[in-house]
Amino acid sequence: MVALVPALMIGISLGLLAYWVFSLRLPEAGDVGTRRKHLPIGLKMALAYAHWLGRSALSLLPGGFARELEKKADRLALQADRPGQVTGIEVVGYTILVPFLTGVFMVVYWSALAPEYMVMAVMVSVGAGTVAPVLYVWDVRNTRSRRIRNAFPSALDLLSLTVEAGLDFTEGVRLLANRSIGLPVPVARRRHDYHLGKLFAELLADIQVGVPRTQALRKLEEKTGVPEIGSFATVLALADETGGSVALSLRQLASEMRNTRVMRAEEFIAKAPIKMLFPMALFLFPVIFVVIFGPIGLQLAENLRF
Repeated sequence: MVALVPALMIGISLGLLAYWVFSLRLPEAGDVGTRRKHLPIGLKMALAYAHWLGRSALSLLPGGFARELEKKADRLALQADRPGQVTGIEVVGYTILVPFLTGVFMVVYWSALAPEYMVMAVMVSVGAGTVAPVLYVWDVRNTRSRRIRNAFPSALDLLSLTVEAGLDFTEGVRLLANRSIGLPVPVARRRHDYHLGKLFAELLADIQVGVPRTQALRKLEEKTGVPEIGSFATVLALADETGGSVALSLRQLASEMRNTRVMRAEEFIAKAPIKMLFPMALFLFPVIFVVIFGPIGLQLAENLRF
């Protein structure tokens, strides 16, 4: 119990240091600066340590490679809507912080439980902790992109209906952006068009400050990595240049995207048996063999014994 007092004091000191680093020294990305102020203190401390570790690690790498790595990590975090309000530097830092913490935990745990397995446990935990942050952000990015793709055709249909009804394009975008307003955040997040509504809210804000809508859509395509948004921008640009009907163009684009969604689902279904083959061969077939041949083997062993 006495030994816990110094450890507790060291932990509190490190926590206060991290909070000071975050409050006074941590640069903030332009699109997450205001949102970071409302984070819990624990997440702020984790961000502070991750930023320091990421910046230190990138400073040890060659300049061109470090900039490219930071750029790719930041693009991944941006397309995932910055979970935890991370930037590229913090993503790199978490790939160092997470394996360090898991490694320390495994050393303390297995040294007391089974020291002979400590080295193997540390190696496995460090390897898993290194790739876990990137895999998490990558999974969030893919889930967000999939939900945007699935909700986009219906949103285009609604937008084309509003334009055909005589409303301005901006008013149609406002209608799509306000569909989740007034709902509690957990309820809004469960809506299939939650991420798309946030994108239309950003599009509306850019249009209201004077950004051309084609340029604002290109910006959203860069922030999401969804090519359908780029197609949306191209269709609007062509409609503006040729004087064509925006509603008809949107309806045709929605039909094409809906067909693409069906084709993507059919492709996923066709690939499912191949993806299921390895798990079945690894987990299901051995159990079947044990159930079928286990009693036979026991009976043979009993007969041979006598």
